[in-house]
Order: sequence, then C-alpha cells, then structure tokens
Amino acid sequence: MTTMTNQPEERTRRQFIVRWAVATLVGWILGFIVAFSTAMLWELIATISWQNRWNPDSIDWLFPILTGVTILLVGFSVGLAQWHIALKGKMSRWGWLAANSLNVIMALAGFWLGSRIIPSSSLFTFQHGMVSGLDTDMTVNETGLVTLAVIGAFVGIAVSLPQWLVLRHSFQQAYRWILGAALGGIAASGSFVMIVFIVRNAVLSYSLCCCSTPIIFGGVTGYVLFDMLKQAKTNNVSE
Repeated sequence: MTTMTNQPEERTRRQFIVRWAVATLVGWILGFIVAFSTAMLWELIATISWQNRWNPDSIDWLFPILTGVTILLVGFSVGLAQWHIALKGKMSRWGWLAANSLNVIMALAGFWLGSRIIPSSSLFTFQHGMVSGLDTDMTVNETGLVTLAVIGAFVGIAVSLPQWLVLRHSFQQAYRWILGAALGGIAASGSFVMIVFIVRNAVLSYSLCCCSTPIIFGGVTGYVLFDMLKQAKTNNVSE
C-alpha cells in the first residue's frame, strides 16, 4: 500500500529532475550561443577597426566590457531556462536570475580555490597524434582523480552560494542546496573522468563533457530542489 502511494510522488520527482536537467542543459547551450555571438561581434569590430585604420587604443576599452557582459549573460541564460522550465510560479524570478548571473564568476573562483587546496602538477596526460590535434589521446592521472573531485565540489559550492541567498527566503533548510551542489559538482567531475577513461580522445572527451556536465549537475541538484519544493508545499498546507 505504501509503495502504491509513493508511486505518483516518485513519478513526479523523476519528471521534475528531468525538467531541471534539461533546463540546465538548455541554459548551458544558450550561454554558449551568447559567448560565441559576443566573440563574433568582437571579431567584427576588430575587422572594421583594421579596415578603417582606427587607433587600436580606441576600441581596447570595449573588450573588457564585452567580456564582463558575456560572463553575466551566460549565467543569466542558465537561470532563465531553469526558471521558465521548472521554477515558474514557485519563487522570485529576478532574484534567481540575478543569482545565476554570477555563475561563471563563482565557478572560476571555486575552480581556483579548489586547485590551490589540493594542487596537482598535471591532471591529464596527453599523447599527440600523428595527423592533427583532433587525434590527441587523453588520460586522467591518478593524482588528478582526487583533485578533480575537490575542484568539482568547490565549483558546486561556489556556484550555489548566491543561489542559496535567494532560496533561503523561500525554503527552510536551504543549506541542503549547497550540499546538493557540492555533490553535483563531484558527480559531474566523475562523469568527466568516466568519459575520458572510455573515449580517450581529447576533443571528443571535452565535447561530451560539455553535454554531460549540465545534465549530471542538474540531475543531482534537481533531486535536492524537488524535496525543498515539496517541503515548502507541505508547510503551506499545514499552516
């Protein structure tokens, strides 16, 4: 009887986790499109500047501005996709978007801190092919396994901190989001190691990692977020 009662809830949980993982992947793709578009825009500006023989100093100031805007828009894209697909009507839109705009900055900070705590001279070993860089083999060093796990945890924690500041206003025990993000970061790092172990090709490994990372991270954090949403709904009903 208990199993039958839990079946609808488990189905709902799975559906939410899938939506959250898809939203994270879609946002990731949108972020790449934004970054690529910005790079093309800068290339166009540089080309026009060269053709018109402008002083290079006259456009140098624009590069850091475009870079900063791109960094914010990449995280904004992820937050926008997540909110529209999975969070719409459940929490503040602008708070979530503002927190996610800091994703790239916080991820870089987490990566830097994690790599400093457990330094590694080389995470990977590359064996260059005879034809081109496309056939370069890639393996993960033994010391790199622990380092990647630590870096993944720190990246997840760093990214989740601004989001936690928003979530704690809507959910009790919002600290679980930080724990879930840390586990998601470790799981995403683990998926990267598995991909490298199976595929070995450097270019293909990085390409698959770009797809697997948001899905794995979104799946783990989606599991935690579902419980937070469920608890908030239960508390509202009891009140």
